[in-house]
Amino acid sequence: MDTYELISKLSDTELGQRINSANDMFEDLERAQKEFCSEFDIHCKAGCGCCCENFIPDISRTEAEYLAFGIAAEGRQQEVLNILDSIDESSKTCPLYIKGSPFHCSVYRWRPLVCRLFGASASKDKNGKASFRHCKWNKVSEEVSALRLEEGRDKVVFMGDYGLQLENIDNDSRTEALSVALKKAMFEVDLTLRLIHQEGGFEEPPESSPTAS
Repeated sequence: MDTYELISKLSDTELGQRINSANDMFEDLERAQKEFCSEFDIHCKAGCGCCCENFIPDISRTEAEYLAFGIAAEGRQQEVLNILDSIDESSKTCPLYIKGSPFHCSVYRWRPLVCRLFGASASKDKNGKASFRHCKWNKVSEEVSALRLEEGRDKVVFMGDYGLQLENIDNDSRTEALSVALKKAMFEVDLTLRLIHQEGGFEEPPESSPTAS
């Protein structure tokens, strides 16, 4: 069963509705970012993972659920729980960052919103005008000017716009540390998938994980 079929099986649950809304938003964002980055020649340098090595995101309930769903769909619950349980509390590196995996992110397809927006979206200044700066690890010869952004505004991806969309899905602006929120969501997703399986909602459940502590 592919991801879209599995999401559809959850469509009658509040959890499934949030996951489906997040999936739609992320797919829309990906299309918009391709156009934005192409138009303004924005890109990460090959092999760079500096943002992941220096940042651990706080994430919302919906982001955690979407991430947990993706992990379950790939049958990787125990693997990820093992990673979360072995976190070095002094580390500043995202625990899901694994050098050598695609894009150095072990959950790239399901990554949180800030991980998608960083370095590939603009913000609005106090007058509502577009502003963009390349990330400090991506050395470029020329910044994208405010005038050029305004001229091509219809192709600009604004960070705040997608942040508001996510808040509307959540109906809640609170966030938690990735490891905390993800463990809770993994338990919720696993339980929901098991209940649907018992009711005949799908033929084969994803590989199950032990209850998250």
